[in-house]
Amino acid sequence: MVLVVEDEPMNAELVSRLLIEDGFAVEVVRDGASALAAVALRPPDIVLLDWMLPRVTGIEVCERLKRDPSTRLIPIVMVNGRISANSFRWYRHAQPMLEVSIRSVSIGRA
Repeated sequence: MVLVVEDEPMNAELVSRLLIEDGFAVEVVRDGASALAAVALRPPDIVLLDWMLPRVTGIEVCERLKRDPSTRLIPIVMVNGRISANSFRWYRHAQPMLEVSIRSVSIGRA
């Protein structure tokens, strides 16, 4: 499962839709505190984590997850909320590599 942590609804919808279309299970949360709670309830295979979040920043979420022995091995991709046409082109170009990476992480946890 991919945990998408994004406070901008449009960005969260875009990223989650692209991942779901490519066959990934996705959970979306809107802030850092919710991200930490979601990881505690159901550790994801990978986290796509926005830098700028309300309540608890993305950097702080990353630091907390990496300090905790039970979550430190979860891969985290820090993302910027600035979505543009280039972002779409990048995703489609990098999508096969991202898919292999996420699937590899998922298989490694099975």
